[in-house]
Amino acid sequence: MGNKISNTRCYILDDFHNKHFFQKYDLKIYQDQAFIFFKTKTPFYTKDIQLFIYKIGKNNIINYLANKNINLENLDYIKNHDIEYYEFVEENPEYKISIRLNNDKKITTVILKFKSKELYKYN
Repeated sequence: MGNKISNTRCYILDDFHNKHFFQKYDLKIYQDQAFIFFKTKTPFYTKDIQLFIYKIGKNNIINYLANKNINLENLDYIKNHDIEYYEFVEENPEYKISIRLNNDKKITTVILKFKSKELYKYN
């Protein structure tokens, strides 16, 4: 599986330009895919966000991996057995971003999915 420590960080600016930091709580690596899971300590409600996912490199140089303006009005409702949540998904050729919200539509989790062979870009 390799090194599971990640230098990748995440934060969201909400409607009022408040900065909400997320903590990396898991890194999963499979044969051809890898996932970094970020979780907030306090779920929060907002409709429009600016999402920043970045890596701190040598000499504290910040390399932004994603900088997205996202409107959270069109969400998918997901129900897996006992787990229910709302989700926003945005995909491009390099990665997939999922933003999960609880039943109160408060943001709780950000998931970054990418090709495992490109782990060096994100870790």
